[in-house]
Amino acid sequence: MKEVRLSDLIFLYLSSLNKSTLCTYPFKNMKKLLFLSLAFLSMSFAPLLESEKLIGTWEYTATSEDDDSFTMKFQANGTVIMESDEEKLGGEKFYIEDLDMWARMSFVTDYSKTPHHVDIILTDLGTNKEFQRMPCIFHFLKNGDLKIALGDEGPRPTQYDEDNSFIMKRKN
Repeated sequence: MKEVRLSDLIFLYLSSLNKSTLCTYPFKNMKKLLFLSLAFLSMSFAPLLESEKLIGTWEYTATSEDDDSFTMKFQANGTVIMESDEEKLGGEKFYIEDLDMWARMSFVTDYSKTPHHVDIILTDLGTNKEFQRMPCIFHFLKNGDLKIALGDEGPRPTQYDEDNSFIMKRKN
């Protein structure tokens, strides 16, 4: 699909008008131009807003003593950072002591699926190869909270249950 800029549409519209039309009916043409601009903007930003909903910091608050509170920060550059009281991992570059390597934690989403899919990917920066992928599902609740089911390295979860899912609140 060819990308069309708003300035191109405005130019095409204005070039289709002759000078006498512009002089005779300036307000009528401005209304058309404004309508065209607003219609274009609403169509072009609607999908963008849906895909950007996940970007930001999400916080899970422990519900029992056996639970740990943590945050997940999905960044616009495609990386994710997970942080609890004990540790912080993820982002563009972080060190995994147990494996003695530098890694990147990124994510990819698929909003065409219901529930939406997000994969959290660990990449070895020394080889630039993926070494772990955590398939997850998520959706946004009516109040704006994020419900996410974290998968292991195995198959993607198909449902939300007590063992794999969390409800997270937007922190920022």
